Parts: sequence; structure tokens; C-alpha cells
Amino acid sequence: ALSVARFATSPVPRLPISSTMAAYGFRRSQSGSYNPLADGFQAAEADTWTCTIPEGVPFYTGQSWDAASGAICDFGTEVRATKEGDWLVVKDSGLCLRFNDAEGHRQFKNARVEMLEKVQRQTSGDHAVSQKSSGHLSSKSTMAPASRKSFRWVDETGATQRIAADSNLCPHNDEKIEVWICVADFDVPFRVQPFFDSPLAQKPECRNGKKVNAVLEGDWLKVYDVKESIDLTQAFGRRSLQAASKSFEFTATGSYLPTELPGGQQKLFKREKLYLFEQSEHQHAGKAKKDSCAVM
Repeated sequence: ALSVARFATSPVPRLPISSTMAAYGFRRSQSGSYNPLADGFQAAEADTWTCTIPEGVPFYTGQSWDAASGAICDFGTEVRATKEGDWLVVKDSGLCLRFNDAEGHRQFKNARVEMLEKVQRQTSGDHAVSQKSSGHLSSKSTMAPASRKSFRWVDETGATQRIAADSNLCPHNDEKIEVWICVADFDVPFRVQPFFDSPLAQKPECRNGKKVNAVLEGDWLKVYDVKESIDLTQAFGRRSLQAASKSFEFTATGSYLPTELPGGQQKLFKREKLYLFEQSEHQHAGKAKKDSCAVM
């Protein structure tokens, strides 16, 4: 009789794994479906975060908006940090980074999230190829659209305007213009160059609470004029003005404003989104303190 044990203990030959499957995952033995996160997703560091804000994110010495260190985490920089609520605490330095901006938009991506998005884009591309080969094309784009932020600017009256990122009227803000608000306790003069010994610009000084359209260049703000124009010719004969086109003109004024005094003695300007968020935080803190006193 043949020995059953000899067959049971015989080693099962293993087939070599292709580089594609090693990079993206393995197929299940029963269904044949593909798991794109089997290897790389598990290997990705859960505590590695990448900055996704082009202008960078400031470091803080503690979990408070008032604890700015003056250092900036540049776009694309990877940090190893632990997420604690709305903050990322860097492991090697103990410095803190705000996870979301003042509008609640994420400022960092986890390594695993980036890998998941990469796999989704790749699988979407493979799906598009299979659709094309079968003679059927989808009317929707299979590639994820490039992310675009909402656009804010200060109009001629000094009021802040906003266009949502998903609106067709939202412009491509290549200059990275933002709304900044003066928080200094004195009138800040405009200068013709980004230096404190530069001549003053021929325009009124910037008072506390005034907003400007500007691009951050180091410790200085390059001031811009933003002009909006609307073309209504395409909207004639329609029930709404949704077909009206809107265009923006960005013009550098040739003037600069310092974001802080020399040596970081005093902040002179803040991003309006950050300023509004801080005001909201202070209001919530004051209300919570008042409620706790009422309970006592």
C-alpha cells in the first residue's frame, strides 16, 4: 500500500510572485479578486504625516494657537508624529502642528492614506482600460481631479468674498493670494521693498482690522489688487445667471507689509482664516468657562 504520510508531508511548490502583485497585493484563492492593500498598506508607517499645504504649516511649542514657534513645516515634508485630537505632536522635537486649518480642511495626510489614494487612482486607470477594450466608455473621468481650494479675496469695499472650490467660477489662484488682516496695535506703513529700511509707499498706512490681498514671501506680504469682472452676455435669454462667466485680474501693487516686527517681537498680520478661527476658539472657551461657573 502506498504511504499516505509521504504525500501529506511533501512540500507544496511555491510559484514566484510577480513584481506587480508584490507591489499591490495578492489574489484570493477562491474568488480570484484582488486585494490592492495586502503588502504596501501594512508596511506604511501609521505615524508618518506629509504636509499638503503649499505655503507650509507653522510649528507650535504647545497645543495652543498662542504658542507659535516661528518655524514652518514646508510643503511635502514628512514628519513622524502622534495625532492628539486636532493636533499632531512631533515625536523627536515635541513641537505641535495643527491638523486642520481654520476652515476644517486637512493640512496633513497619513502615509497609509496616500497609498490608498494611489492604489485607487491605479485601479481607476485599469478600469478605464478594460472599459475601452470592451467597447464601452464611461462619461465620467476615471482619474481624480486635481484638488483646488476655495478662493477668498477682499473687494474694493474691504469685505471678504469667497467662491467655493467646486464652483465653475472659482479661479486658479496660481499666485497663492490670501486674505490677511492687520492685528498690530499701531498703523503699519506700506513699503516699496520687503525691507524695514525701504522707502515708504505712497499710500495710507494699514490700520488694525484692515484686510489686504497678499502673497507671503518670507516674513513679508506682497500686496495685490484683485479685480472681479462678470460677463453677462452668455446669460441673456436664460432664467438664471448661472451661465454668466466671471474673471479675475491679479495686479501687484508694488508695495509690501511686514508680517511681524524684527526678531519676531510682535505679530502684525495674520491669515484671516486663522484669525477667525482663533476668535471662535476664544469665544467657545469663554462660553465654556461661563457655563462651568454657572454650574458651580
